[in-house]
Amino acid sequence: MLNRLKDTPLLLLILLCVFFVQACEGVKPGGSNNQTPPGWVMSPKNSNEYQLFGIGNGTTIDIARKKGLLDIAEKLLVEVSSSSTISTNSDGRSASESFKESIKTHVNETPLTQYKVDKVEKVNDGYWVQVSVERQTLIQETQKQLLNKDRDLSDFNERFIAMSSVERFINANNFDELLNKSTALMAVLNSLGVTVKSTQYIAYKKTIESAKNTITVVVSGRGDAASLVRGLQGLLLENKVNSPDRMPTKTKLAVLQMSGEYQYFNHFGQYQVQQDLLITLKDENGGVVFKEKYSVAGSSVLSHQSAKRSAVNQFLGELSNEGFLTKVGLKSNY
Repeated sequence: MLNRLKDTPLLLLILLCVFFVQACEGVKPGGSNNQTPPGWVMSPKNSNEYQLFGIGNGTTIDIARKKGLLDIAEKLLVEVSSSSTISTNSDGRSASESFKESIKTHVNETPLTQYKVDKVEKVNDGYWVQVSVERQTLIQETQKQLLNKDRDLSDFNERFIAMSSVERFINANNFDELLNKSTALMAVLNSLGVTVKSTQYIAYKKTIESAKNTITVVVSGRGDAASLVRGLQGLLLENKVNSPDRMPTKTKLAVLQMSGEYQYFNHFGQYQVQQDLLITLKDENGGVVFKEKYSVAGSSVLSHQSAKRSAVNQFLGELSNEGFLTKVGLKSNY
């Protein structure tokens, strides 16, 4: 019995070794720990003048397919010279990211009924998929979408021009988003060998940047600079123009300038923005008679744009609460 007890540690060691060897033998090259992709993935098919190819992998065929389409989008991005098409944006970095996302979204959504799944191979718990898109099909679909987007742009531009400067300021980002989508489609077509001119886009961009940077109104009134500020604030708030025959004789020029970029925050699921507004009042000779900076802040659970709109509306509301609706006779050059 004593000898058996002495041999027990050695017996346990032998059993552990046998178990370890069997476990190692159970992990074969094709087992769950082996994620080596198929040979055709290692030597992918190159895109040509007729077709675009992409490869993706995922836990389901659908996920792998979507990644394959995104792979095509990434290859198109390499061909797209984005610097020339987004150089007019005020924020190059964020505009570039938005621009790239627009292209990815377009390529991923456009060929959903036109793409082909050329190869599917299951590797362990995942799938590898090769997809292809006819280049001409993508061109035709992109041209169709660009035509629709350009119509939307033209319609929005007409409405935008008719807006007051305050409304243009609030809606500038919406205009910019529409323009960015059209610019992305144009870049896709250029990368596919179809030349599209962007002259009108540049004009749109200048209109947007002007709306973002400056709001100019003409305010008329009697009294000191403070009463003119009240007149300006009342004009911005109510967006009304009194009849010319009620206009006093003395005229001041008020310029509301945007100082600095909006700062965006995401706080507990809420989008928050903050920016400084600089109000400058000048007389008819260009002399500054009043200058004051205001801080604008707003929040929204919907989007940055909604938060920005909330900030402007809150600012105008605060002006109203401070009793700045004194009627001094107003005239606007919107």
